[in-house]
Amino acid sequence: MKEPFIPYYSRIKEDIATSISSGEFQPGQRLPSENELAEKYLVTRPTVRRALDDLVHLGLLTRVQGKGTFVSQPKLHENLGEFLSYDESANRTGKTPHLKTLSKRILSCDSKLAQKLNLPVGNPVLEYVGIRFLENQPLALRTSYYPYPLFQQIYEKSDDKLLFPIICDILKANRSTYPAYKDEIFFVTEAKENESLLLKIKSKAPVILQEATLYDNLDFPYEYIKCVCRGDKYVFHDSKKRILPDGE
Repeated sequence: MKEPFIPYYSRIKEDIATSISSGEFQPGQRLPSENELAEKYLVTRPTVRRALDDLVHLGLLTRVQGKGTFVSQPKLHENLGEFLSYDESANRTGKTPHLKTLSKRILSCDSKLAQKLNLPVGNPVLEYVGIRFLENQPLALRTSYYPYPLFQQIYEKSDDKLLFPIICDILKANRSTYPAYKDEIFFVTEAKENESLLLKIKSKAPVILQEATLYDNLDFPYEYIKCVCRGDKYVFHDSKKRILPDGE
């Protein structure tokens, strides 16, 4: 049987993508020009441009006007079909996750937090604010709320220690439970001035606002989180299967 024809632009795209994943092309590295690539692959410039356009759309390449096409810095991919901590998602990239603490304080629970954490209004809650880093790149500004004093250990933690292992230990020791699922929503918005400064992005740059309530396996809401994620550093993806009604 004759093998199906693969368009030249698709072959070029796959070849460059393989060079990126293998490390032959490093993040931040400038690619050869369109003319040079056209000579290498024995095709026309429009064919090369189509391959590069696809790779830019996939986030693997970035164009800088007047300078050329560069390999994009790695993004953090989060699968919405999985319940992973930031630490676990970051570790999949092969990069080192880091959390920088900005503030910790005890607040009285207002009506919104009372609803999210299933607490009486006025109960104490712990507010934790920190910046998520991947290597030395700030990725997200995180504000979390926890029932207090149950999560007092987070208030006392060292500033550079990741939160998820502490949360797991607290739930296991005090409730014999574990993190099980979350209910979350996403908004696309613009970075506020203080957010842009902390995340090292332009003022009003596009960001993804994530709001989530996290539950243990006994449906106890142990954390409410608001996270401002850099739009150029995060990729959220999901996969769903349509279930057809009986008879279709």
